[in-house]
Amino acid sequence: MIFRFNELAISFEKTHTFPSGETLEFESLSKNDQDAYQELDEDIFTYEDSQIFGHTYPAQGDVNLEWACERLNIDLSEVYDSDQEKVDEKRKEFINLFQFSTENSIPELYDSFYISGMGYFGIEKSDLNNCDFDKTILIIQN
Repeated sequence: MIFRFNELAISFEKTHTFPSGETLEFESLSKNDQDAYQELDEDIFTYEDSQIFGHTYPAQGDVNLEWACERLNIDLSEVYDSDQEKVDEKRKEFINLFQFSTENSIPELYDSFYISGMGYFGIEKSDLNNCDFDKTILIIQN
């Protein structure tokens, strides 16, 4: 199925992003720090808008995990202990190139499928440094 999307103007503003509670960064925190972080995250941060770079705010689990599994050709539902180390190393290599709201940014997708969620374009740091955007991976969570 092929979709053509209309161009949309975007404006920029600087903001801070922080890892979600499902990332490797979060998992490395102590239990007390995780609890404090979760409370801070719920009270202060909102992640509903489109953004370039920064940490993703996942709708359904760590996006870096999905990007890594896609790159390694491993089914996300079948990540076994034997794959975990390889997947975790690959997770560290991805960065968020662009995150967007499907409802706000692509009304054609929402109007056709009633998909309300987020889309995430991920790229490995080395590919970005080489301007190799052919290996960019799109994940949509809703």
